[in-house]
Amino acid sequence: MDRLVEVKDICVSYNNSKKILEKASLYINKNEIVGLVGESGSGKSTLLYVICGIKNVDYGEVSVYTDDIGIVLQNPQTALDPLKSIGYSLRESLVSFFKKKNLPRLSKKEMNHKIIKELEKVGISGSRINDYPYQFSGGELQRICLSRVLIKNPKLLILDEATSMLDVLVQAKIMKLLLKLQLEYNLSYLIISHDMDLINLVCNRAYILENTHIRELFNKEGDR
Repeated sequence: MDRLVEVKDICVSYNNSKKILEKASLYINKNEIVGLVGESGSGKSTLLYVICGIKNVDYGEVSVYTDDIGIVLQNPQTALDPLKSIGYSLRESLVSFFKKKNLPRLSKKEMNHKIIKELEKVGISGSRINDYPYQFSGGELQRICLSRVLIKNPKLLILDEATSMLDVLVQAKIMKLLLKLQLEYNLSYLIISHDMDLINLVCNRAYILENTHIRELFNKEGDR
């Protein structure tokens, strides 16, 4: 199976002293769901920054075979501008995507049509395109954040504790939606979570990050 991300024996430190990651390795294939667990401060966010090209490594190899990476963070309230409508926020994402890909820009009407389709795929009525973040529940806001990422056609979606602030019933609905979208968009997921029940339920493979090292927790399908 084709690799999307491969990290081999990396070391990352801060201020050339404190080691955050040491001889850490993992890989993510196309169309699979990979979990990453670890305590707060264990280096999960650092690894995310490395994969996204934000943080350099001291040594080791980092191979990322796509630049189409989307990230959904823990708190949807901070991810959206409270003074802008959700339609405005999604149009901004589209404009940045077209600019990055050197694609011709759509008209506002054409963008709104695409945005409405994407919102409805995640269960948000297109009639709410002009509503503001405060008018939505936490679960609805996380769906909108998903839509804002998916509208840019990512190949890899990183979910950084993306359901941890939601109640159990809403978490279940979001995960059901994510599994549906993974098949529809042929996505790969890296799910960063403290919830081992969630990781065991939805992931093909999972890693744990502890004491600066990464080790594999399970692999349901064997090496491919």
